[in-house]
Amino acid sequence: MDQDCKKLVKRWENMDSDILLKIFQNHFNIDELTSGLAHVCSGWRAVCCDPVLWDTVNLIPHKSIPFKDNVNYVFVELRSDEDLTRMLKVSMNLSKGNIKTLIVHHKLFLTDEMVTYTAKRCPNLRRLVLPSWDRIMTRSSTICDALNSWKKLESLTMPSLINSHLFFSLLVKRRKYRELKVMGPIDIFFAESIVAYLPKLKVLSLRCTIIDQDALNKILDKLKCLEVLNICHSHIMVEQQQQYEVILKKASKLKQFLTCTENTCLICQMVWNDQGLMRWSMYENGLWKADEVSSLHL
Repeated sequence: MDQDCKKLVKRWENMDSDILLKIFQNHFNIDELTSGLAHVCSGWRAVCCDPVLWDTVNLIPHKSIPFKDNVNYVFVELRSDEDLTRMLKVSMNLSKGNIKTLIVHHKLFLTDEMVTYTAKRCPNLRRLVLPSWDRIMTRSSTICDALNSWKKLESLTMPSLINSHLFFSLLVKRRKYRELKVMGPIDIFFAESIVAYLPKLKVLSLRCTIIDQDALNKILDKLKCLEVLNICHSHIMVEQQQQYEVILKKASKLKQFLTCTENTCLICQMVWNDQGLMRWSMYENGLWKADEVSSLHL
């Protein structure tokens, strides 16, 4: 190669930062972004810290490797926890507080320590998809402290809880949630908690579960700001058809009321077979990510 040609050739570390950013953005996933790219040179590290790359951290491709299941707890292989901890730390370090959306697979089990660390390092979070709390001590203040620290949080996807009153009462400072998606059965106690502590809720998704009729009536009667309600593929536990018609009449006043009208719906049958506690891993990969509300669909 002659001298003139050599002058036209740039080394990777000297590549224009805008071009490098496009390459990173369009061709590298979170595994690759956190695998050591930032250590190549100072130029690459600067690009790896660009906010464009960290608006959303999508951990859906990752699942924990459990080696033992317990009724109340999931035990995960140490290597699996170490990989997740490393990825979270590198992501939080490179993002410099610019993460606005964090999406976690329903089989990726975060610990209290992981949640606390994440809350401290991404204060600008606006959406959190955390459908499994199997390893988070919900009786402790960990998850509540984390959610309360996210002052800008507007959208939350979470599992249903037994002690929902305690949980929501600790969220009294966070009354401005716009969206809530609950993945699990909804009883009257859960509904009362939502009504009492999240009165400004506008979008609520309760799909693929079993909902007590009193709970649904409470939500429709008391959530005055509610605009969108999704109960697709859910079974409403009513004693008489007339009671269900009353619910439909109340829901018709919403801007958008989503329900399944197919008599032979396969997903509805899955919900019924699983008694409202969907065993997502047994079905089509990624089915748990779906939602008829576009802003909640993954």
